[in-house]
Amino acid sequence: MGTQVIAERMKSIGDDHFAAGCYLQARHAYTAGLQRADRRNPREHVIACHVNRAAAYLKLGAHQDAIEDATAALELAEHSGAPPSQKRKALLRRAQAFCDAGKLEAARLDLETLPAGDAVAQKLLERVRGTESGITV
Repeated sequence: MGTQVIAERMKSIGDDHFAAGCYLQARHAYTAGLQRADRRNPREHVIACHVNRAAAYLKLGAHQDAIEDATAALELAEHSGAPPSQKRKALLRRAQAFCDAGKLEAARLDLETLPAGDAVAQKLLERVRGTESGITV
């Protein structure tokens, strides 16, 4: 089995673990998917592994690791012409991690780059603004 297939399979296994609530196992699988990715893997695969691993890190309370993975995904998306949905997910993950880490200004800046009609971003932005003003949302 080639490394491209293994990388894609590890991402799929990570997705299954995440859906089952096994976040540590999901993180390990996404890491393996990234380690086995090569030039034959589409950038979208690598971006998705970073974005999904960021989600696993969020669930594990590892906010800085989530920020780093989401940032890596954003940098790859910026240079690869990745679909807007991948950039959106990366921004949401990073904003969530910033918020959870108490970096509210950084979270707000990420969220304000998303379209005003994005319901998920707006809900998180309300939480950030409420926390900034001392109101629990």
